[in-house]
Amino acid sequence: IVLILLEPDLGTSLFVSALAVVMLGLAGIRPGRLLPLALVALPLLVAVAASKFRHVNERLSFFTEGVRPGEQQWQGLVALGSGGVLGAGLGAGTQKLGRVAEMQNDFIFTLIGEELGFVGCASVIIAFMALVVYGKRIAERAHAASGLFPFFLACGATFAVGFQALVNMAVATGSAPNKGVSLPFISVGGSSLVTAFVAVGLLVNVARTVAAEEAGDPWG
Repeated sequence: IVLILLEPDLGTSLFVSALAVVMLGLAGIRPGRLLPLALVALPLLVAVAASKFRHVNERLSFFTEGVRPGEQQWQGLVALGSGGVLGAGLGAGTQKLGRVAEMQNDFIFTLIGEELGFVGCASVIIAFMALVVYGKRIAERAHAASGLFPFFLACGATFAVGFQALVNMAVATGSAPNKGVSLPFISVGGSSLVTAFVAVGLLVNVARTVAAEEAGDPWG
């Protein structure tokens, strides 16, 4: 987390920190034990934020002062709202033609809204919600049948993919400041895609292992 923060990449470091806090909470750690770590990390976070103060301030001003969001987020909202119910059609979007910077990465959800409309956006949201629901069920079954490690593995994989998707869509819809987080399985990027597939692969492996143990087959 420190190395990511020093890069500097405030958004990714906050995402990884949230994942770490969730996993520590599931492990039953007392909040008081996190206090020394927080006291060490907070000055570093403040120092990095100060070095990027203008950048961070521009992203937060839309929420704190009600001013118009940055050009990237504003054009993304235009793309998202122009799709209507069914969208302009796959490949027929125009905002991707240089109007929204890095639309293939952080703002790919706005392209879905422009080309596939409300139906396309709702389908993506439902798909990620289904992944989280089934991940939660797999984690619960793993806790009952296999113990703590498969439970933590399932929880971590589910939270990593689900929370990343939530943050990305929140940014694209103007519900959160821009954090530069990609949308799993959809945004361009080889390493991001591999990471998402690894997380889901671990989740599927836990599900298969739990199913085999419940069926009394130790070899799966």
